[in-house]
Amino acid sequence: MSDEVGRGQYQSNAVSEWLARPGQPDGFQIIGKLLQPIAGNISALWKENRFTQFPDYKEGEKSPMIWTHAMNQWGMMRGDPEVKKWSDAHMDGRRDQLRLPWHEIYPAASELDVKGYQEPHEPPVLVDVGGNTGYDAADFKAKNPHIK
Repeated sequence: MSDEVGRGQYQSNAVSEWLARPGQPDGFQIIGKLLQPIAGNISALWKENRFTQFPDYKEGEKSPMIWTHAMNQWGMMRGDPEVKKWSDAHMDGRRDQLRLPWHEIYPAASELDVKGYQEPHEPPVLVDVGGNTGYDAADFKAKNPHIK
């Protein structure tokens, strides 16, 4: 996380600078408060046959988040202003920092680009349900204006 430049002397390096970028410390807070307790609960949920990645709520199944915290992440943010602040800062930092948007990793432009579709079939519709301000969807549309 740092480079030793002399006895008892250290300076930041690429790792420490990455860890200190805007929003990153907030992400660590989220990991500690929300995700680590879930990770610690997975083994018990698995042994009790209560671990479900895609729960059927009608059947009484719950996600690991709900088994662990008794609510989903949105409920945690509503109930704890500090968690909401961390989430907002982390998401804002993600947008502005060194990361590839999903549409540069997954070939969404070619998958969604349905040329020559005919009525009554409609073109694909992109729905952004990420919980932030839609910057990824806006960036995708800006880079792919030919997709309706």
